[in-house]
Amino acid sequence: VPQLFVIIWFWSYMIFVLLVLLNMLLAIVLDHYAEIVQEIKGQDDNRPVWSQAKRFIQRSRETKGFIPLFDVLCQLDDDAHPQKRVTSKSLQKAFEGMRSDQAEWMMEWLSTEASKNVRAGEDPE
Repeated sequence: VPQLFVIIWFWSYMIFVLLVLLNMLLAIVLDHYAEIVQEIKGQDDNRPVWSQAKRFIQRSRETKGFIPLFDVLCQLDDDAHPQKRVTSKSLQKAFEGMRSDQAEWMMEWLSTEASKNVRAGEDPE
């Protein structure tokens, strides 16, 4: 058997096996992609990237100078706001340095989120 024939056969076989393996990898990736797309289509808040970026910039401008929500969350874990009922005045009293516009913004935001949860059938608390 000529050596050139063996070399051509070997490399053509290797390329064929590589293509089959790449095809299997592509099938796995596309399967996961299809699952994610189906999961996202079922959500109410799925938006394109540009509208998410626009909303991020808008929210950054709205909340400029506010106490970061992460800090508020950490203080909530330490019982900074012991009352069950929350108002903008109680937020300002519980979180030192919180401005009235931040308290009003948080109350509006929390109200919107609570109504979304009620519409989705989740527990309102």
